[in-house]
Amino acid sequence: MGNALDDQMLLHDDLKLKKIIRQLCQTSLRQGLSHERIKIWLNQFSAGPETRLALLIIRYLIYRTDAQIYSLLDQSLRKASLHFMLESDRDRVNWRHVFTREYNGIIFNFGPPKDPELSRPGGSGEIITRHLKKFGIPKSRNSYPSNFPNGLDNNEGYIMVDDGSFTGEQIEPYIGKYTFLKNSDRAAVVLGLAHSDAITLLKRTCPEVLIFYGELFSCENSFQFMCVKWMEEGLWPYDEIHPVDLYLNVCKEKAKFVTPYYLGHGNQGLLLAYEHGIPDNSLQLLWDKSDTWQPLIER
Repeated sequence: MGNALDDQMLLHDDLKLKKIIRQLCQTSLRQGLSHERIKIWLNQFSAGPETRLALLIIRYLIYRTDAQIYSLLDQSLRKASLHFMLESDRDRVNWRHVFTREYNGIIFNFGPPKDPELSRPGGSGEIITRHLKKFGIPKSRNSYPSNFPNGLDNNEGYIMVDDGSFTGEQIEPYIGKYTFLKNSDRAAVVLGLAHSDAITLLKRTCPEVLIFYGELFSCENSFQFMCVKWMEEGLWPYDEIHPVDLYLNVCKEKAKFVTPYYLGHGNQGLLLAYEHGIPDNSLQLLWDKSDTWQPLIER
């Protein structure tokens, strides 16, 4: 009888999680992430502990719509503009004017990280370019670091803009190659989202670089941290297996990925996705595919 009651309670809790997930999909908070797509992903998990694990991952997934990314970029751009603004102008000059027109003799150029020798631009490049136009930056000032091989002229500034950086390893080569990003008082890196690991790396290897971000993530946003929290709060009732171990088993036995990045790039294990894509720092089950696995969101 006890086992039957336990099974009923587990089923009831799973149904509550499914209801919450369905409600989230009906709000603007998860715009672009349909409930049907979630159901297809969930159906790849077996009943019992696997289903509970998948439901918890989806329930606690941090999802940022394009509108939210734009808002975070605006916050970061504002921080950067205030840095470059004269103290005497802060109460009388619109902060956007620092970047949208000539200010104090300086004209700023903007662009996402892109260089054929380093890496191809990701899907965020179009997002960045579109937002800069919406922000009021003329197309003529949408450039790439490679446009300034000899550094900046006295009347030029440069802002490298990206939707996010989580390990810092993708941005660091640009800063190393285009030294004006760290040696000029008229250059900066602006991020919508950042991880404390990225900030730590860049501050250690490029201490002079100016970095501004809209939202900061840390190890507390990781799958590993959340698993401990789920266990402490009774959301994970299966004492016989740790949720991290079960997740790794699903990756190995079911997904069988050719290249294992089970906990994502840098083992950061992020529970993070965008409307326009997903960083590879997130759980591999969310973004990768194989002969036996379909992702929730493709990269």
